[in-house]
Amino acid sequence: MMILFAISLAVLSNAGVSVEVLRAGVAPRCESRACNPRMGNLALGRRVLTQTVCGNNGTELYCSYADPNANRACDAAACAKCNAGLPLLSHLAGAMSDSSFRHPNTWWQSAEGAESETVQLDLEAEFFFTHLIVVFRSPRPAAMTLERSQDFGRSWKTLQYYAGNCSAAFGMEEGKAGRDGAACTDKYSGAYPCDRGEPDVDTWPAVTPEPQGDV
Repeated sequence: MMILFAISLAVLSNAGVSVEVLRAGVAPRCESRACNPRMGNLALGRRVLTQTVCGNNGTELYCSYADPNANRACDAAACAKCNAGLPLLSHLAGAMSDSSFRHPNTWWQSAEGAESETVQLDLEAEFFFTHLIVVFRSPRPAAMTLERSQDFGRSWKTLQYYAGNCSAAFGMEEGKAGRDGAACTDKYSGAYPCDRGEPDVDTWPAVTPEPQGDV
């Protein structure tokens, strides 16, 4: 079975994704003693799907912000051209799964004006999922959900809701789990920083974790 993770975003300009996981099959050597299983970037080299990409139908403009200044304010946005068919101007979904060390300045750019977007990562196998770090090259989304599928995308389970206003976005109280067991947080949905903001998901439990799916 392949395991899919999807991030549904509202008001998104561009993003980069990095995923850390514990590999499956390490429990026996960790029983009854402290253990640090191997960790790695699970997104590296894997297929990432999105609904849109900047410049898919020809050259278009996109705008982004530089790093925030000392006054914790965003400078005026700078605009540039993108074209999915030209390597020097492209910001394809695959840029979210390349090496952040070898290619630190690559990212995926959604189509200009997109009001919502879905980013889907196919994990292909069984893993202990512990952390997800999403690095945005824009202000963070006003609302976002993190979902998991264990049946080839036929059904999805929400792991976390994100919103600047949980009540308005999802009808939920901040910090409290809903009927599906997932909670909403407002900690990672502010517009600041305007670049490289990071929603963080930590699913590592206090007890030995169960696999997140079957192979």
